[in-house]
Amino acid sequence: MISKIQNYIAKAAEYNMRKPDDFIKYTGAAVNAFYYTCQATAFAKSKNIPEEKKKFVVSQEIGEGVLSTGITLYLASKFKDFGKSLVDKAKILPQYLPKDLRNPESVKNILNNTTEYTAKLTEFRGLIGTASTVVGIVLAYTVATPILRNIFANFINKGNKKDNTQIPTEMINQNIFKDFLTAPKKA
Repeated sequence: MISKIQNYIAKAAEYNMRKPDDFIKYTGAAVNAFYYTCQATAFAKSKNIPEEKKKFVVSQEIGEGVLSTGITLYLASKFKDFGKSLVDKAKILPQYLPKDLRNPESVKNILNNTTEYTAKLTEFRGLIGTASTVVGIVLAYTVATPILRNIFANFINKGNKKDNTQIPTEMINQNIFKDFLTAPKKA
């Protein structure tokens, strides 16, 4: 059993070294999914939220988690492709590349053929892809997710016309872990 785990860890590490941008993308999505799962669980276990509101809040958190994870994966992939295309189109190039090779045709030839610059330019292209993946994840977390979360919450609230009162976010955020901290420990 231990050798299987060690083999899996070795394969995962090798993959992550070959494709760091994918590692960052999938790790960001996994952390995001874990966060929303924990938050939905905390709301579900909270005794401070009435049962009918709890159903709404938990389902909203799950929906937001799916939406946010999807946005993270989508934007990270698109920004990775965008970053690599900037190198392919010779918009961003390393300083060591001679001026006569700073055009899209030369970059394409360098990437497709073996020249003294091939390995360096391929590595640079990968680094730009990784950096743009991080930018995509940051934008997903800070810009796209909050905007789409509000749109999603408004959509759900329109379907929930019976009770228009909402639990303020500050109240929920203050109380989500209170039950866990004050609960008696089981023997």
